Formats: sequence, structure tokens, C-alpha cells
Amino acid sequence: MFMVSAAGGFGSRAGVAWFALYSSEANCNGNRMKSVVAGNSILRPGRLRFDDTIGIIAPASAPPDPQTVDRAAEALERFGFKPKPAKNLRSRLGFLAGTDRERATDLMQMFADKKVTAII
Repeated sequence: MFMVSAAGGFGSRAGVAWFALYSSEANCNGNRMKSVVAGNSILRPGRLRFDDTIGIIAPASAPPDPQTVDRAAEALERFGFKPKPAKNLRSRLGFLAGTDRERATDLMQMFADKKVTAII
């Protein structure tokens, strides 16, 4: 599984979005992993395939415009993927997307779900 995170979240107006790639060795779908490098533990996930499930979470601030999430899910469907929104994706607690516990639970549930191949 891999997770892509953009600084600023959905709808960020920042000039540059930073992307980070994470991988969970425990949920790597077996033979889809290309390589594991010893030492620094660099994991390389396999490519996404049509019909893969992509989890959508908000691990920090809530999306400023909820329609942005809908448009992102529709775009994933057009590309042939199955989007899976997190339970608390649209929650609000001030500027955050829910409480710390809700956001952490969303992330951990996506990592635990064997059907989820990627998280954005």
C-alpha cells in the first residue's frame, strides 16, 4: 500500500505541493511489491491497477470546500479506481477534520483494510 500526501490538503492554494510516499510492509499485497532495500528500508509499492481501491482521508485540516472531495472521488472513478472516503473525511473541529482520535482512526482503518491499495 502507498499513501500520497499533499501539503495543505485538498484545495491548497500553495504554489508548490509537496508529496510524500509511504508504504506499509504489512499490507503490501504480496507479490505486488517490487523491491525492499536493506539498511534504510526503502519499500517500492507495485503500480496501481484498474479497479484498485484508493482510500481518501483528511489527516490534518478539513477540505475547505467539501465539493473538492466529491470531484476528486469522481476523477478517481473516471481513471478506473474505486474511491473509499474515510468515515470522518467531512468532519469538522475548528479547522481540523475531526478530533485527533477520529483522524488517527481513519488513517489506521485504511492501513488495516486489505482492499485499500493506496491512500490519498
